[in-house]
Amino acid sequence: MIRLEININSSKNNYKISCYEFLPENVDNVDIKNVIIACHGFCGDKDSSVILKLANSLEKYNYCVITLDFPGHGKSETDGEYFTLENCVNDLNDVEKYVMDNFKNAQIGLFASSYGANVVLEKLRNSNNVYNKIVFRCPAINMQKTFEDSILKENKDIFIKQGELLVGFRRMLNVKLKFYDELKKNDYINNYNLKNNILIIHGTEDDMAPIKYSIQFENKFKDKVKLVKIEGADHRFKKPGEIEKVIQIATDYIVN
Repeated sequence: MIRLEININSSKNNYKISCYEFLPENVDNVDIKNVIIACHGFCGDKDSSVILKLANSLEKYNYCVITLDFPGHGKSETDGEYFTLENCVNDLNDVEKYVMDNFKNAQIGLFASSYGANVVLEKLRNSNNVYNKIVFRCPAINMQKTFEDSILKENKDIFIKQGELLVGFRRMLNVKLKFYDELKKNDYINNYNLKNNILIIHGTEDDMAPIKYSIQFENKFKDKVKLVKIEGADHRFKKPGEIEKVIQIATDYIVN
């Protein structure tokens, strides 16, 4: 597998979107029939081991996988000022346009983890596109609650008063209040129209993005959503064999 590091111009802002393009060896772009755009979670990045495992799994089927750093994440040129749900959706749309321009014979699918699924849901809200395959891993269907309960925790009052909060793992992110305000406006269960089919893979013991919201989402859109439960798995699928199971389920769904 070939990994290319590419930068795509943002159509809405004055920055470049840092991306990886995973390509099967000895296959020209014109012969690529399927591209998966993969989205990382909150305070994650395009170096996600899960995305790399997915790209490796799909290589034998001649799939290309492209993944991006959201604003303020990974190698993004930007900081927390640009980290909004709107900008994340815009960047995802710009990556999709890059795929359409450079892989003209390919169908496009989406893979998203945690907050990344929130970005995809917001993208789908304003799009009539029907995608080949969409897979969510541990999606934050109710990102407002995930942000409050798992990220802000006891710092919520400080965050609201100061208008920002520094959080993160490999790279620290100064999250602004306007991001939280966006989350509060969105209800993807009771105020949403879903046109695409989605496979959800979710651990039953997820304490960051509780599976109950995925269950509610499946119940609301029974004809469009299939939920696969991984018994005993947490948000990161840390137990031996869990991630491999996720990748196998996702791969089987995507290629069939």
